Amino acid sequence: MTMPALAASVRDVLFLVCALLATSAGTTAQTNLQLPPAVDGKIDVEVSFFLIDVLKVLDAEQTIEADIFVRTAWMDPRLADTTQEGPRWVEPDSIWYPALEPVSPRRISSLFPDLAMVEPDGMVRLTS
Repeated sequence: MTMPALAASVRDVLFLVCALLATSAGTTAQTNLQLPPAVDGKIDVEVSFFLIDVLKVLDAEQTIEADIFVRTAWMDPRLADTTQEGPRWVEPDSIWYPALEPVSPRRISSLFPDLAMVEPDGMVRLTS
């Protein structure tokens, strides 16, 4: 496979991965937790996808098997603690976080547990 074809394949895979996921900041797995304060009715959530490895692409079945690292970040001033000198780790189920919901899931598995890091100013970074 030549380099231009490889670049096109990776670009296509990234497009498909992004198309499969939709953020839903209004719904969470934990319905008892309140949303953080919104600015102008919105909660800005940064979503980053890192493609680690493409294991398999089956065109006929329209499936992709890949290792993907996902990170979300948002500000939750309720979690701010300026007495802390650095970030602290919290259980994701103890805080609100935006749910990433696959549009058409076939099989999704997680190799590592979700981790949430909270900066002293209330910036939350969740990795999954």
